[in-house]
Amino acid sequence: MTKQKNRGKKTRYHVYQSAARKHANLIVSRTPVKREASDWATMTSFCQQYDIDEVATPFTEQDQFDTLRDEYVWEQAGRPAIFIDTPTINTLLAGSCKINNFTDHFMPFEAYSLCLPADFECLGVKISGVLVNYYPDHAHYLDNLRAVGKRLSIPVKESDTHDPDRDFDDNGYIGLRYNIKANGDQVAGTGICNVSLDEAKVLAQCATVKAYERKMRKIYGELGEDNPRKLDKPLLTLQYTLLKLAMNLAVYAKAKPEILQSGFPAKSELAMSSRDEAPIKAMRMTIGSKRRGQGLPLSEHHRSWFLRQLSHEKYYQGEYAHLRHGDRFVFVDECAVAGAGDPHHISLN
Repeated sequence: MTKQKNRGKKTRYHVYQSAARKHANLIVSRTPVKREASDWATMTSFCQQYDIDEVATPFTEQDQFDTLRDEYVWEQAGRPAIFIDTPTINTLLAGSCKINNFTDHFMPFEAYSLCLPADFECLGVKISGVLVNYYPDHAHYLDNLRAVGKRLSIPVKESDTHDPDRDFDDNGYIGLRYNIKANGDQVAGTGICNVSLDEAKVLAQCATVKAYERKMRKIYGELGEDNPRKLDKPLLTLQYTLLKLAMNLAVYAKAKPEILQSGFPAKSELAMSSRDEAPIKAMRMTIGSKRRGQGLPLSEHHRSWFLRQLSHEKYYQGEYAHLRHGDRFVFVDECAVAGAGDPHHISLN
């Protein structure tokens, strides 16, 4: 997935580049509106001074407005950014989960930037920053959509709150917005991936993109060319990889909360394109691996970690009676076989 860095060299990382910064820069460069203390304040000043029904404003278009909604949630959360290195990426992608239902607190944050090494790529596509959003139900989506409208002084119509191309309705979804890198640190475009939590359950159990594709075909049948779920292989692989990373990072952090630590990784630096952004709340996740060549004897083989959600009523009695169904999991760490795994129960509180 990524190339290993030479020992001693700094690893460069990208933080998700916000659309709010781009819109604020355009406003200042093309209108008399002055730059305010923040990008959001600059956009609000523009909306208050101009009739947005008469002036072309890209950020009021549905896709752009949805992007701002996701970024608003990220900002409200304190702009958390989780840095993961190459070995951690490989370990996270190797694991699997069996999830029956999602809880409100499934993700470590409602929104965060997943910060990958600057040389990360998937089938030749270079990713320079990922924004992960988690909406446990449709009400969260609507509340934040209206909050953005209020912040920008833009009325949100009822027709703006429903997208017929999405089927999450009363269920929630996981959304990704990722920057696609061109030459150097420049961003060439932004990719979007929204999957319902039902689809996310399927993806979590799949070890490969082929397995995911087969299971989705069983659920939906053969997809027509005009179906929004119909993706070409490179894009499907990219979205599978990023979603798998985001979901497995969430469950691994719940199983081993001590692995998520405050601060930037050692020997790291932000790519130049990330330095102009507002301050972030930096965290790092570093997971070692016991694969062959990394201390694993030839007589043993490696088994990846896995996690299974506990759903039966018997797991929610006695000292666990206060927990909601779906809040307990059994986690088995990666291990060398014939080494023994270390299964233990965790509660997602």
